[in-house]
Amino acid sequence: MDKDNNRAKKWLKEEATSSEYNSIKEEAKLTPLQENIIDLIVLKDLSVVAISLALHMSDTTVKRKTKQILDKISRILSRHF
Repeated sequence: MDKDNNRAKKWLKEEATSSEYNSIKEEAKLTPLQENIIDLIVLKDLSVVAISLALHMSDTTVKRKTKQILDKISRILSRHF
């Protein structure tokens, strides 16, 4: 992940309030699958391997989808902050 995505992930996990977290997800227009993945990362603190097992998809797919999600969120955060 690049620096902006790492920053977005850190903000979501450590700084965002519940309201901010939900607002960012809504503004990013995430698909239900994308919402599920980001919730597992942020709220459950699951690893890529754990998510891939839970959602029955490859590690590569989870990594790709996570990057897509964080790219969307990073763009939104860059406009707000």
